[in-house]
Amino acid sequence: MIDIANVNKIIKYNLEDEVVKYTDLGLSRKDVARKIKENHPDNQDLRKLSAMSIQRFLQNHKRDVAIERMDKGENLEENIREEFRDKMYDLDDEVHDLLREAKVLLSKAKESDNINTQLKAISETTKIIEQVRKNWTSLIQFGLNEFKPVIEAKHANIIQVDKMLMTMSNIFCPTCRSKIVDLVVAKEDD
Repeated sequence: MIDIANVNKIIKYNLEDEVVKYTDLGLSRKDVARKIKENHPDNQDLRKLSAMSIQRFLQNHKRDVAIERMDKGENLEENIREEFRDKMYDLDDEVHDLLREAKVLLSKAKESDNINTQLKAISETTKIIEQVRKNWTSLIQFGLNEFKPVIEAKHANIIQVDKMLMTMSNIFCPTCRSKIVDLVVAKEDD
């Protein structure tokens, strides 16, 4: 039996679709919480709905969607790798364009005797390099964010199989049951 007090308020009041809709529209977690409170002013329990509660729900929701997609046979890891690879190639092209632009600026600065032109070129080149760094960092963060629900989904599936093995072991003789329990415990220790 589920303890309703420990269930996320979003699930408790069937607000999952509403939260996902606002998130898909690009609202921040804080703005989603605010919109939910505005849409349900009579619900006293939602008055304390926080951005962190939205965040926890969305993390669990992503994991649950990943489990569902994996159960349907979808290879999520390969899908993410393909998307990451495409984004990486796009970013690589962008980096080459930015570096080409930086080289042009620096060439013009070398040709110029004007110190202000040289300083401006150096400043613009520094901005370009910083933008490249930010873009690569964003791509890495994207990859981490996309893989996290898949990893959690796989872990959840392993836990479900372990629980099923433990439950099934109850129908076996004590010796066999002990072997299954030892196997599950040893696997968990790894």
